[in-house]
Amino acid sequence: QVGETFPADMVLLNSAHPTGHCFVETASLDGETNLKLKEAVPQFLTKLGSSNDLDGVEGKLEVEIPRKELEEFNGSFIPKEGEGKRFRLEAANLLLRGTALKNTQWVHGVVVYCGAQTKIRLNAKSESDSNITEKRSQIMTKVTRLLYSMMLLQVSF
Repeated sequence: QVGETFPADMVLLNSAHPTGHCFVETASLDGETNLKLKEAVPQFLTKLGSSNDLDGVEGKLEVEIPRKELEEFNGSFIPKEGEGKRFRLEAANLLLRGTALKNTQWVHGVVVYCGAQTKIRLNAKSESDSNITEKRSQIMTKVTRLLYSMMLLQVSF
């Protein structure tokens, strides 16, 4: 639904927009507040159109192993009835976890990565990234030091 964030990385099947487009806000990923256009795979649209009925599509999705790169995605859809046909999936078809649906009433998608395999989680700081410094404001650093000092004083008395 419009305004909701996506709970997992999903391939866009169709949307309320007749051309299968939708707009997402990626501020939680890259800090940009401008809307990004995502589009459904045209082969899904021929079967589904802009209806809520998902009975028209049967087949198999093949996607690459999860990678950190937010703007890169490769996969294919192999329809059940299409002998030997493969339809390419790319980054424009992928709705990322944490992005919010805007200016489109609804979308349908199929989850391809969830949990620790989502692109946003792969980009999160891990324990092995100890050489990466965390961005913090000066005021936040001072407040943190002050809190630790106050806790030490309370413990000592």
